[in-house]
Amino acid sequence: MDIHAVILAAGRGKRMQSDLPKVLHVLGGRPLLWHVLDQVKSAGIPSATVVVSYKKELVIDSVNAWVQSNPGLSINFTDQGEPKGTGHALLSAESAVPAGKDVAVCLGDVPGIQAKTLSGIYNDFKASSPAALVVSMKLPDPKGYGRIVRSADNTIRAITEEKDATDEIRKIDEVNTGIFFLQGATLWPALKKIQPQNAQGEYYLTDIIGILLGDGKKVSAYLHPNANEFRGVNSQEDLIGMAS
Repeated sequence: MDIHAVILAAGRGKRMQSDLPKVLHVLGGRPLLWHVLDQVKSAGIPSATVVVSYKKELVIDSVNAWVQSNPGLSINFTDQGEPKGTGHALLSAESAVPAGKDVAVCLGDVPGIQAKTLSGIYNDFKASSPAALVVSMKLPDPKGYGRIVRSADNTIRAITEEKDATDEIRKIDEVNTGIFFLQGATLWPALKKIQPQNAQGEYYLTDIIGILLGDGKKVSAYLHPNANEFRGVNSQEDLIGMAS
């Protein structure tokens, strides 16, 4: 696969009630982040950047321990510094990503993602060639997730975070998984246009959709049928639920 993965792993995860970086909590005897690295490697992605911040030395040491028994995936790191949202996290990786490379954004706290999903969506991304492809899912209770807003012709129009959504948009059950495939040629200029004009004062990666559309670029959403693959870990209860 001719693409570079950027794995977001900078968060503390305050709801975990622990001083350990969120991605280092253990599922099935292995850190959450290791599960993601396993699948990125198995998908055939040759290189990755891990974005770190909170207790970065612990995360870097853990990744290096994984690398020792998993040759074949070339990994570097970038320090986000003070976390200011997913858009800010990805932008911090610009200098670590090989020039011109397309990028797959993965999440270090979503351990259920499967290699066949990454490779299958990559094939769709290459075939349809959008500037950005967001992976979406449908949930019976979409509370807390960014909603995929589509036009009458079913094309994606925006991703709207719940805190910024109208009551009508909150009824939408198709949501953002947080996983994106992005063309390297248009990614970085578009990312630098993101402004923190939202309830959280953060730089949302999701805003890149509207920016690219405004620039006349093609964007798409890949609706994946298995939402379980994209379950994030945000609390000890989530971790227990996945382990059971």
